[in-house]
Parts: sequence; C-alpha cells; structure tokens
Amino acid sequence: MKISDLLTIVVPLKNRCSYTFRIINFFYKTEFPFQVVFADGGMDEKVEQILSHTGSKFRYYRAPYDTNITDFSKKMLVTYNDYVDTPYSILMDNDD
Repeated sequence: MKISDLLTIVVPLKNRCSYTFRIINFFYKTEFPFQVVFADGGMDEKVEQILSHTGSKFRYYRAPYDTNITDFSKKMLVTYNDYVDTPYSILMDNDD
C-alpha cells in the first residue's frame, strides 16, 4: 500500500474563496500526494466551478449553507461518512 492511500485531508469551507484558491494552487504546485476532500458549506459557487475542472485530483462535497454549528456538524459527518475512505484523516483549514 502506498502512503498516499493512507491519509485524506479534509478542508472545510465557508466562503473565503481567495484562501481556497491559494490552497488548491499549493496542492497542484507541490504535486500533493494525498487525497483531499473539500467540504463546502458556503454560498459562493466559484470553488465548485474550479474544482469541477480538476478531474479526480480532489473530491468536493457541496453541503447546505452552514448557518449554525448543527449545519456544520452535519456537513462534516456526511463528508467523513461518504467521502473519506482512507484509514487516517486530518482537518486542514484553508487559511493555514
């Protein structure tokens, strides 16, 4: 098993597209080896449009708008249950 098959990076999103584009650019430039899932609870559709052209490099989940902690928690639950299929995962904010 390759190391890239062991870890998924989960990036929760809510608007702040400039930060998201910066991290997508970083992942491409560094040929980031791990799976990345973007869990988007924002209103802006720019990220979804950009990621739809990346092929299988990233996974994207468009959740309902995060209006409160319950919505955010549901988004993360669906993300982990339906989009993460590696034994290990880590959360990474898009502004880190």
